Amino acid sequence: MGFNDVICWSKIKDHLSRETKDFALLWSSRLTNCRSMHASRLNAISSWLFVACALAACGGSGGGQDIVSKLDDMDAAIGTLLATYPAAGFTPLEELASGGNSTYRGYLSTQYGSTSDDKTSRLVGAMEIHVSFDSSTEMVTGSAYDLIDEESARLDGTLTLSGGTLTGADQNLDATFRFDGEGSLTDTNENTIDIQLTFSGDFLGVGAAAIGGDVNGSVVVNEGASKDLAGIFISEKDLP
Repeated sequence: MGFNDVICWSKIKDHLSRETKDFALLWSSRLTNCRSMHASRLNAISSWLFVACALAACGGSGGGQDIVSKLDDMDAAIGTLLATYPAAGFTPLEELASGGNSTYRGYLSTQYGSTSDDKTSRLVGAMEIHVSFDSSTEMVTGSAYDLIDEESARLDGTLTLSGGTLTGADQNLDATFRFDGEGSLTDTNENTIDIQLTFSGDFLGVGAAAIGGDVNGSVVVNEGASKDLAGIFISEKDLP
């Protein structure tokens, strides 16, 4: 399923708050500024807009049906962070700390193709990202937890975060910070969901106050065919 096929531009303009719209449009500018960008990057940026659209209730989750409050609460928290740290506020790489550690807490919100039909399923949850500025190749440890699906049903298990490198890329054209995530989850029907993720984003705000970006990866349910996953993440730094 291609996320480029489901972006609702007119609805984004009609329904998003100005702050969230600015965030989405900033990410979309990377589409027009770098024609040679790899296709996976284009799809990932598209997923930012798709999720932003869903958070603004212009596409709806589950075909417009009512969503249980826990999912609503997470979506609201994600929307608040997106509005607080718009992507136009990239932290210049030269201003990042040269040492020390920081902890970031926030959320990821993703979608992937269903194994049974052409609908999409959501994977949403909390994140805790520990960043070590003393390392250049293994900057990240942490986890994604309290994971739920599109019906707010709990998914047992956590995703382990690892890796973490600064790419040195032009922030106007590509992500400057990447790390990985993986794990095995079990849903309420005892299905096993194996997940591999790549997080691609940037430090945001004064003093690298947040990290935000897109998520790409794959999902395998019960050792079946691999499904593409895409979405967003946004996390805020703990106060000293």
